Amino acid sequence: MKKLHYLFFFCYFPALLYGQNKDVNKTVASLTTKISISSKGEKLALLDSLSKVILRIDTYDYDPVARETLDLALKLDSLDLFALGLSNYIYRKTNVDGVPGKGLEVYNQYSSNLKRINSKKLKAKIYIEHGFSHFISGNIDSSFYYYNTTAKYAQEAQDDYLLADAKVCLGEAYAKQGDFTEASQNLQEAAIAFRALKDTSKLIYVKKNITLLYVQSGFFGEAEKEIKESIQLSELIKDYRRVAVFNFFAAVEADRKGDQTERIRLLKIATTNSDKSKYDLFNKFRFLSALSIAYAENDSISKAKEVLNLIDQKQELMSPELNLRNRIYYVDAVKHIAQKTGKLTQARDYGEQSLAINTDRKAFEETEKAALFLSQVYQELGNEKKAFKNYRIHTAIKDSITSAQKTRSLAYYQTLYETEKKDSKIKEQESNLQVLEAQSKIRNQWFLTGGIIAVLLFIVFFVRNRYKRKIEKQKAVEKLRTKISADLHDDVGSLLTGLSMQSEILGKNAPEDIKPKLERVSELSRNAMLKMRDAVWVMDARKDNWQSLIDRINEFAVEHLGAKELTYNLKHTNPSNEEEIEGLTRQHLYLIVKEAITNI
Repeated sequence: MKKLHYLFFFCYFPALLYGQNKDVNKTVASLTTKISISSKGEKLALLDSLSKVILRIDTYDYDPVARETLDLALKLDSLDLFALGLSNYIYRKTNVDGVPGKGLEVYNQYSSNLKRINSKKLKAKIYIEHGFSHFISGNIDSSFYYYNTTAKYAQEAQDDYLLADAKVCLGEAYAKQGDFTEASQNLQEAAIAFRALKDTSKLIYVKKNITLLYVQSGFFGEAEKEIKESIQLSELIKDYRRVAVFNFFAAVEADRKGDQTERIRLLKIATTNSDKSKYDLFNKFRFLSALSIAYAENDSISKAKEVLNLIDQKQELMSPELNLRNRIYYVDAVKHIAQKTGKLTQARDYGEQSLAINTDRKAFEETEKAALFLSQVYQELGNEKKAFKNYRIHTAIKDSITSAQKTRSLAYYQTLYETEKKDSKIKEQESNLQVLEAQSKIRNQWFLTGGIIAVLLFIVFFVRNRYKRKIEKQKAVEKLRTKISADLHDDVGSLLTGLSMQSEILGKNAPEDIKPKLERVSELSRNAMLKMRDAVWVMDARKDNWQSLIDRINEFAVEHLGAKELTYNLKHTNPSNEEEIEGLTRQHLYLIVKEAITNI
């Protein structure tokens, strides 16, 4: 039975792979044949190899291979291979097949075996993929838990690459919540890490998220810089998929500036580069839809229809899940063509679909555009009430995005729709209330700004006044030091000098038994004078410079080493002669040198 299973597998895949890379076909065929005649460890290794070959190719039925690989790995207690296989399986369902719900199911089915895995690095790989499945499914709070767990395990495993990946995911989650500060911090940390790791591909991916964050937060100048650098990096490594993505972003910026010629040119470049990427059907669909809309909005209906035909052809190549994922782009393309060709009822129906899908996705900018489109269609249909209702939705969301930088746009968006459910009538006074609220906000901002300026001025005045008092106090201390040193020199110094001289004179005519005592008094007086000179020198604030210290050391050396006929050479480097030195430091340095000379 197993052989029949693999024979079916061997025959089924070539049919799916028509037009794909011939080398991949050969590899798959070879591995499938070997698997059918292998067992246990060898079979597990071959299954693992096959699952890795077809991991990113959406035309292969990945599930039977992945499940058999995981089950056999558990049976053979090959836990590392099981962990990698589970991580890849969740990745496949979310990122390639576009069905994150299936990724969550896969995790739940095998999660009871995670406690058997010892490797923190491998656990981190599973958690980050599972967290992304939650993120794509709209379970943002759950994604935070798994992303933070990933970061924890990555740090414990000292895996900088995985930690950077976790930072990227956290940045995306914070951006989804509208927290610009946390999103920017995590993404910038990831960019720094990938630069250090020299992973250009990952760096480009991070820059894509930073670009989106800047655009959503209204920093269009910064977004353009990121787009230009990212295009250069993508072209450098010939990553045509990302070249296409960033040209698409550039086209969005061109549309924002009103440059429709540049918008269409960049979208054509995006679709051309997307065609060079073999397996990127999702973005090809998205770029073609955007190009069709651009043609329709610029009255090139025939070209818009041509592109729409290409979209219809590509839909046939996709799985039902991918068609559902791309439904919004197709709906947007059709509704614009319908409006431009006068099919207003069709435009209205597709417009309502677009608004509902984007509202459900919590895609605020897209919801704002969908509401504006519906407002225009209802205006053409003569339904003023619904036209104004949708225009109100458009302006409210647009104002929220612009003023709050999307930090509170989710709450605003929910409040807006809750209010509209309760109140079906739009009163004229609401516009006046909005004006009053705006004026009140401006007054509050001015008051807050004035308060901040007043506090800053007080701080500056306080610090300046405190510094001034400190300087004045320092000058007073220096003046006192100088006065004390002068008084010691003039008063006590003269007394010691007189005492020394008197004792020497008396010693000449004194009896022999008194002479030693008078000589002792004279010697003590001279020593006291020397210590007095040192004390005066230390006390004198005018001597707080390097030149004074050097002169003093030289004077002491001449007096003591010279008297002993010992030659010496005094050298000093770096400090300027006039450079100030703290008095206590000057004293310590002098005493150290004195001690050294005395010891010599």
